[in-house]
Amino acid sequence: MRFPLIAFVLAVSACAPKPPPDAVTHGALIISGAWAPASPNGAQTAAGYLKIENKGDRDEHLMGAASPRAASVELHTTTMSAGMMGMAKADVLGVPAHGVLEFKPGGDHLMFFNPAPPFKEGDKVPVTLQFKDAGPVGISLSVRAPGKDDMAGMQ
Repeated sequence: MRFPLIAFVLAVSACAPKPPPDAVTHGALIISGAWAPASPNGAQTAAGYLKIENKGDRDEHLMGAASPRAASVELHTTTMSAGMMGMAKADVLGVPAHGVLEFKPGGDHLMFFNPAPPFKEGDKVPVTLQFKDAGPVGISLSVRAPGKDDMAGMQ
């Protein structure tokens, strides 16, 4: 009876979803898909996007971010008021238990102020995300050429 149980456990674990190859796992958090569009000439800001999955049973809170490539980094959320889209600084963003917080064009994002040097295609931008309970988590954003899909969420 022991062999079929071992075979069953191995088969189930082989079928379990695996984090994407670029993922950073920290406790119950899986951070993946971290990227930023290349900065246009003279840009004083840059955006960053990623996905945070919380596989745990407790809510987590993203409290902030920092990067040696920018004077400061803020959490931003997108707002709608009288049919106009805007953005606002967020002091904290929740990552619900067994849920996802996704930063994407037209939605929540990281905002880099005075990036130095400006982000160019092929760069890797180091970022430290600060979580309330999980503490600091280091990730790297891959910089790619801006494309039409970068604005897809803004229509």
